[in-house]
Amino acid sequence: MLAKRPGPDVREQKRRHFNFIGKLLREVEPELMDALIEATKDGNHSRLRALSVSKVWFGEDDDEEEEDFEQEQEEEEYREHSSIASRWFDGLISKDIQMATEVFSIHAIDFDRPFIAS
Repeated sequence: MLAKRPGPDVREQKRRHFNFIGKLLREVEPELMDALIEATKDGNHSRLRALSVSKVWFGEDDDEEEEDFEQEQEEEEYREHSSIASRWFDGLISKDIQMATEVFSIHAIDFDRPFIAS
């Protein structure tokens, strides 16, 4: 009985699978992987458990710091935009000519949402 060669779909799926595994291995910290491999070879289950649940394994510290920085930056931008908007609103309500000139002389506007033309 002859074995059939895998079709192009099977080969493509294997290629994708190996590429995915390679990508995951490139993102891993080498020191941590070496420690995990050594603990597995030695049969040291307590060290293996300790390494697998450490913060280094999950990379939580970097993500939290980046999120805090981004959140602070967004809050600062929001405060700036709020102060400008309230200043413009007060100027337009009080019919301040200089403020009206400043508001209506703006040429470029950035919208947060996509604009749908009807």
